[in-house]
Formats: sequence, structure tokens, C-alpha cells
Amino acid sequence: MSWKKFSPLIYVVIVALFLPDAYAGRLQKFDNYLDQLESVSGSQIHPIVRSHLTKGYKNKNFGDEVLSAKALQEKHQDFSSRKRTLIKQWETATGRSWPKYTAKTECVTKGTCITKRQGHKYDAHHIVPQSHGGPNAWWNLIPLDVRQHNLIHGMPVKTKDGSYIALRNPYCCDKELFPNSCVGSRGTH
Repeated sequence: MSWKKFSPLIYVVIVALFLPDAYAGRLQKFDNYLDQLESVSGSQIHPIVRSHLTKGYKNKNFGDEVLSAKALQEKHQDFSSRKRTLIKQWETATGRSWPKYTAKTECVTKGTCITKRQGHKYDAHHIVPQSHGGPNAWWNLIPLDVRQHNLIHGMPVKTKDGSYIALRNPYCCDKELFPNSCVGSRGTH
């Protein structure tokens, strides 16, 4: 038998032997990212949400491909038009209320002051960034206040004493999890 007859089989064996280990490491990083979101937000990602996310990531439904600027703009527009509905779906599925600001809140980052009024809903953070195929689905959202949202995206946030803090390695900017992700940019979620 010739080598050419075996080459596809050899390729499958090599992929079967080595890919699972590399992918398992990547899946562990994704799980660490979800843990980091829980830590920064101070709330647990609902098990149903975690299940949807892990299943989608395992099946490579998102995460690897970077959307074009036009496709991303369309995704942002779609999200803007459906945001209220998605938040209601999240509330129904998780049995939780989407958090609201209990007092006027300001967050200073990069010289900009963002103010949120009492009663306004928290930001809806796309767990898998929209720029990487993250769907506009209730299970791909987590509520974050403006300060938490900036921290998750790697932006320095001014503290009450005037100093700035930042996450050293925000997972949403991890090149292995989300290739070509943009550190310090909230425009990719």
C-alpha cells in the first residue's frame, strides 16, 4: 500500500491525539474567563447561561472568527433594537431581575466621566464578544455596572481615593480565547 492511501488516516490520528489537549487548555481558559466575570461582577453566572456558553464554545459556534466592521455594525444595531427583549428573556430564564443603579453612579476612565442615574439598568456585557461571533442571545449577556464593565474590558478605573485600578489580564482581551481582540476597547463586545 502506498503512503498516499494512509495520509488522511494519519492526519486524523494526529489531530485526534494532539488537538484535544490544546483544546482542553483553551476550554479551561474560557472557564477561567467566566470565573473572572463572576469575580468582577460579584454575582454567579447562572448555570443555564454557563451551559449554553460552554456548549457553544465547545462546538466552536463562536470565538474564532473576527467579524468585519460592517458585520459588527449590523450586529450592534440588531442588539440595540432587541436589548430590552433580551434582558427580559434573561430575567425569565434565570429567575433574576436585571440590576439597576440604586444611586447616581460615576465612573472615570481615560479622562472620561460616565454617569448613570438611579434606576437605570446595568450595562449588558456580551460574554463572548460580538466582534468574535458572540450572539445577541440572552444567555450571552451578563449585567455589569459601568465600573465593572470598564474593568472587564481592561480599562483603568478611577477609585474614590483618586488612584486608578485595572485588571492585569482581562480574559475578554485574551488572544487565545478571542483572536485579534482589542485590549482596552469596549467597542468589541
